Amino acid sequence: MYDLICRATNTGNSVGFTTEMVKDGKIIGRAESDVQSLANLINSDKSYGLLKPKNGKYFTYKIMSLDKEITDSQMIKATSRALNRWAFKLKLKYSKADSGEEVDIKIYFRSEEEDPLLTSSTIAYMYYPLGSTYNGIMVINTRYYFTLSGNAVNMHYIDPVHYPDPKTAPIQGASIDLDVVMYHEFGHGILGLQHDVHAGNGMAYRYDLMSEMPSTRDLSRGAAKIGYRDDNKSYLERLWNYLTKTQDRD
Repeated sequence: MYDLICRATNTGNSVGFTTEMVKDGKIIGRAESDVQSLANLINSDKSYGLLKPKNGKYFTYKIMSLDKEITDSQMIKATSRALNRWAFKLKLKYSKADSGEEVDIKIYFRSEEEDPLLTSSTIAYMYYPLGSTYNGIMVINTRYYFTLSGNAVNMHYIDPVHYPDPKTAPIQGASIDLDVVMYHEFGHGILGLQHDVHAGNGMAYRYDLMSEMPSTRDLSRGAAKIGYRDDNKSYLERLWNYLTKTQDRD
């Protein structure tokens, strides 16, 4: 038996996503699907699991460790933005775990020295919810510089050794849009959605082919697992439009 992870990878020009099989802490192969139609995807998604809240009511998350450029409040904001993309239309409730509360989703920042599954090109990964002890675990690589916007940043903050003075360092360093990567990974790690070969969806194979909000296709797949929210439709639309307009504000 093996576990599955989705690995977000720096390809040089973009971010790619691959599903990989893990056994005894080692990658043993890839496990991608080429299912095309929505009906077949919904049926195929059944094999990729579904995370269920331990308290039976809502998911809890905990930020287990941080990186130097990300504060706790920024991580809470990034996590909420990522989860809200799904929660505004689907029956997905969540909360930051209280002290002593069982945790469903654990988020770690780790270095490659700390985690054998991380490589120099790995941005992040999350386990599919297949029932193992790794359910709900997301790992983010400290090698990369993360923001909540994905905008270029002063090179001093990325490489202070070669750019010691922030006043003279160029503002051209690449940053990773953390909440967008997390949103994609939550689609795997919570809802058990596999990758979509079609562009314009949150579960697409590449970042440049993704939508920053779940498409109708994404939501149909998620609803097949947990259902749509029952809220007033006009209220949901207002929330949806607000999120769309404000998602990249720091």
